[in-house]
Amino acid sequence: MSFIKQCAMFVLCAVTVLASISPATANNYTHAPTPLVPEVQVETESNAPEAEAETEPKQELEALPEIEVKSAQSDWPVSVWLNGEEMALTIPTILNNGITYVSIGDFCRVMGCDISFEGGVFTAIRGQELEISCTSGNFYLLANERAIYMGSECFAQGNELMVPVRAMATVFALDLEWNGDERRIDLSGGGVLESGDTFYNEKDLYWLSRIINAEARGESFIGQIAVGNVVLNRVKSSEYPSTIYGVIFDRNNGVQFTPISDGSIYLEPYDCCVIAAKLCLEGIKDYSNGAIYFISDKVKSCYATIHCEKVATIGGHRFYA
Repeated sequence: MSFIKQCAMFVLCAVTVLASISPATANNYTHAPTPLVPEVQVETESNAPEAEAETEPKQELEALPEIEVKSAQSDWPVSVWLNGEEMALTIPTILNNGITYVSIGDFCRVMGCDISFEGGVFTAIRGQELEISCTSGNFYLLANERAIYMGSECFAQGNELMVPVRAMATVFALDLEWNGDERRIDLSGGGVLESGDTFYNEKDLYWLSRIINAEARGESFIGQIAVGNVVLNRVKSSEYPSTIYGVIFDRNNGVQFTPISDGSIYLEPYDCCVIAAKLCLEGIKDYSNGAIYFISDKVKSCYATIHCEKVATIGGHRFYA
């Protein structure tokens, strides 16, 4: 075969091969492969799923289980009025064992205080004239450097600290009357609680807190108060000096209190002992049951055990009247 015929046949074969390749196949050889993209279905009004029929009403956020907030005090166990008008309280009162409790935060807010409640400790401040502190579980609150006995323990209720309303009346210098027919508390007046700096006799607080500290700093808080009760019971008795200092340093029948002999009477008192002394001076209940003696439970026999009646045992002390 001549060289010219060979070239003609080669060209004819090449044309035949190219004609047999489809455009789609040819495209695969001329472009880089396209990455696979997952198919996305766009919902339109025609293909979107129908919304389910709402069978139940949407639930509102539940109130705290302990407190149901009500706007009308007529629904409350006891309503609270101030100077002839219903107080703008939002947290319902609680009536328990004959004691009406209010939210201390709610009450102080209405009375114009800035408030906070963190870690079980409530604080309220009204300008420069009033500062309040109260801890959940205590039966007293602190206000203007005074210790106010509340008569019963305060307690946390949800996000609120509930206290006896009488304590609030004391703090804000309000008169309180109970209207049994309408189950209503009427508060009237109002002012500023006298500061502890002027209310307490400085000398009395100084020595009473120190004898409590020296005799009972390792006792319970009630035990500390009871020691203070004994000192004040002696002040009231005609058989003893008429002042706290006189009772503590009385030597008519020998030294009456061991701390006078060992010098511990002069130790700086713990804060709790100062508060116990303040509560005694405020007139807290007598936990000693009228005792004029107390002795350590390590003492087996003394004048009190022989001649007096035991009226209480608190911690490591026995009390006699």
